[in-house]
This record gives sequence, C-alpha cells and structure tokens, in this order.
Amino acid sequence: MIRNEDKAVALLAEFVSLELGYSPGMASMIRTAASLHDIGKLTIDPDILNKPGKLDRYEQDIMKMHTINGGLLLGSVQGEIGKMARLCCVYHHEWY
Repeated sequence: MIRNEDKAVALLAEFVSLELGYSPGMASMIRTAASLHDIGKLTIDPDILNKPGKLDRYEQDIMKMHTINGGLLLGSVQGEIGKMARLCCVYHHEWY
C-alpha cells in the first residue's frame, strides 16, 4: 500500500521532471521510482518507526538505515526503473 505522503512525493517528482523538460514518459517513470523512496522503512522496527515523540540517538541511527535498506531491497529490480528507484531510495535524504 502506498501512503499518501509517498503519492505526494511521486506527483511532485513528476511535476518537477516535466518542468525541467523531461518527456512525459520519463516523468512517469520518475514518478513511479519516487513512489518507492521510503520502501526501506519496511525493514525498520515498528516500535521505532511509529514512536510518538523524539527518537533517541540509537533510534535515529536505525531510522537513517532505511535509505540503504531500500536500495538493497530493490537491488534485483532490473532496467532503468530499478536503477532510478534505487537511487531515489539511497539519496532522498542527502543535502547538497
């Protein structure tokens, strides 16, 4: 099940892609890949994932692993969409 937040990220990624001049087909592929950006959260303990309030340092470190874990989960997905989805997972929290 895709969360509303993931749908919003996917639609925003598609919109930005179109604004940047990507073809509608490529923008659609980017939308699909972006919708999987948080799939690594499936590997996070629900007690940490759903904890109300602030996470402690240990819990923050565990949560940060969802980006790497998402890339690993999608490691066997072939083709351009697989590569794009892995990149969305691994880099969506990077600050440049």
